[in-house]
Amino acid sequence: ADTSFKVVNISNPASPQLITSISVKPYGIDLTSVAIKNGVVAVAVIDSLGKTENGKVVFFSASTLNFIKQVDVGPNPDMLTFTPDGTKILVANEGEPNNGYTIDPEGSVSIINLSRGVASLTQADVKTARFTKFNGTAIDPKIKITGKIQSGGTFLRNSTIAEDLEPEYITVSDDSKKAWVTCQENNCLAEIDVTGDSITRLIPLGFKNHNITGQGLDASDNGSTINIANYPVFGMYQPDAIASYMSNGTTYLVTANEGDARADWGAANLEEVRFGNASYVVDTAKFGGAANVAALKANTALGRLNVSRFYGDFNKDGKFDSIFCYGARSFSVWNGSTGALVWDSKDQL
Repeated sequence: ADTSFKVVNISNPASPQLITSISVKPYGIDLTSVAIKNGVVAVAVIDSLGKTENGKVVFFSASTLNFIKQVDVGPNPDMLTFTPDGTKILVANEGEPNNGYTIDPEGSVSIINLSRGVASLTQADVKTARFTKFNGTAIDPKIKITGKIQSGGTFLRNSTIAEDLEPEYITVSDDSKKAWVTCQENNCLAEIDVTGDSITRLIPLGFKNHNITGQGLDASDNGSTINIANYPVFGMYQPDAIASYMSNGTTYLVTANEGDARADWGAANLEEVRFGNASYVVDTAKFGGAANVAALKANTALGRLNVSRFYGDFNKDGKFDSIFCYGARSFSVWNGSTGALVWDSKDQL
């Protein structure tokens, strides 16, 4: 795999020219994100020992591309961004587990203070906002916590909430005082107090009803035609990327609702299942009877759709009362203060 970032001259967009390529192999095994501000290039790098170890942010001069400094951040830094005022960098440390789920680092957000200048950075300038305050607390049930992972009846791991939450992508308010990070697999946002280096709250995003007119989905990858239709399925928004803007004093958050399962690491790949799989059993009485369920399980209907078997069996009788799939196949606008859904692209995509 290519472990470098590249600089491209796009003064003529019709003929972009590669200027140079900078390898990150001296610092780690892979890079996940690049940001540039005030003449500084910041790169998020996965540690040489693997993603479950603390990663790094490596700084280069934007003009010379010479190395300036590096600092340690949390495990598996997935995305980084400068605050609008340029005084800090925020890093989403996703903390993904290893294959087999024997190691599951805590997710976190590193906040790097640049006020003394990048050349003067020390590890003391890096603060870590953690989710440990939520361990053992009753969080909103719409926030998806995978928790216990089992394989063939064998216990693998009982993750804490802090281990379960996986920060993915960050946006910062115009005044650089507040930020929001998507926890994609958990179907929530985390609000960050940038000045206080802390996570203040978790914002559940809820579910999109694909059985409502205008909110359908194309549930099958069979065939070559678009077939958007309504089905009795709930989509977990689970955004990946996020951006923000301010209008009339209110900050709005814009999310790309990609969707993803958390429990998909090696032997622990137990959550995702095709709806058509015989092991995924629904309560037929709640879905129009056995004949209707059989029709839904066809590959041209819901049969090919990946759904969660960790969510939806609310009465714990081994039969699913509701069907939950990954992502909402849309982009959304949310109120940053209240967390309320303001607008969604529904089935336009």
